[in-house]
Amino acid sequence: MTEMTTRLGLMQEPKDFPLEKLLTISATEYAAMSGKSLADFTPYGLIGDRMNYSQDAEDGLISMLPMETEAVVDYRVITLTVPSLDVGAVTEQYAIGTALIPKETQTK
Repeated sequence: MTEMTTRLGLMQEPKDFPLEKLLTISATEYAAMSGKSLADFTPYGLIGDRMNYSQDAEDGLISMLPMETEAVVDYRVITLTVPSLDVGAVTEQYAIGTALIPKETQTK
């Protein structure tokens, strides 16, 4: 685990983070929209996948978010189809994004 994940608490359940805060806009656009500066945030890049077949890729991403995350920007879901010897091809989904963590909530 990185220093950031050990210092900040992780989300326990995907339901703890509202889907409305998974944004496709950039960090610069979010900062301008929220009346803040990019310097007010620590960015934290994440890649989440389906941990099991009943879970969506965004649930995998959300379950990795630091508790203090204000929003996830540059959010995307990538779908890959890869060859498989067992079933011919397997489709995998990965959710990627950048968590924005307000600096005033970080422990020093």
